[in-house]
Amino acid sequence: MNYETLILTAHEGVRIVQLNRPRQRNALNSTLTLELEDIISQAEQDDTIRVLVLTGNDQAFSSGADLKETPPPHAGIIFNEVINRLERLPKPTIAAIDGWCLAGGLELAMTCDLRIAADTARIGDWHVKVNSIGGAGATVRLIRILGLAKAKELYYTGDALSGTEACQIGLVNRVYPAAQLMEKTLELAQQIAQMNPITLKHGKQSLNAAMDLDLHQALQYSLQHQREVQSVLGARMAQEAFRQRQEERKDK
Repeated sequence: MNYETLILTAHEGVRIVQLNRPRQRNALNSTLTLELEDIISQAEQDDTIRVLVLTGNDQAFSSGADLKETPPPHAGIIFNEVINRLERLPKPTIAAIDGWCLAGGLELAMTCDLRIAADTARIGDWHVKVNSIGGAGATVRLIRILGLAKAKELYYTGDALSGTEACQIGLVNRVYPAAQLMEKTLELAQQIAQMNPITLKHGKQSLNAAMDLDLHQALQYSLQHQREVQSVLGARMAQEAFRQRQEERKDK
């Protein structure tokens, strides 16, 4: 399928989704939102996609909402639903960031499990500069990632951090020279893609839930998922052992 605002690239176990509105610095409009939703649906159903990578270009990951577009009714609600689905996707997700990553662009990046930045990236929450607190979770996710004090600083000032500065405060996981960004991101994605997808799925769900539960509930939830992993993988090992025994009998 061809998309108007996205470019897809497939690597072994990894799907790279490039936001493709370069003239608008990859501003988020209704078409991009719906196309991203379609990609998420594919990733939920396609077992060959083990890791999903979102990126832009050297000018912008995304500069935020397209303020020149007259949004359709309920556009904000739809965007929230889409990026919340991305956050809940039972597969690892990575944002590879270069250029501007601001406001709604940062909200999109923060729903990914990992963020990898170029040293030339400019990352910030500019909502305060347009008299907004962010309609898709900016203040909420900033607190969870950075803690309250740093989240307030980033929101109050509207500062755009370099990739290096963002890495120093934990807003991104790793930073690389711009020329190495996609190479290093793909290396990481393929490393993760080699892991067992069932284990990754349950591990991600357990990690995410731990943010919302008290310690006792989080421990119980984690134990439940550990049992499910052992049950599924144990059944598969038993099936494989049975298959091997059947093959050995045929050979005799």
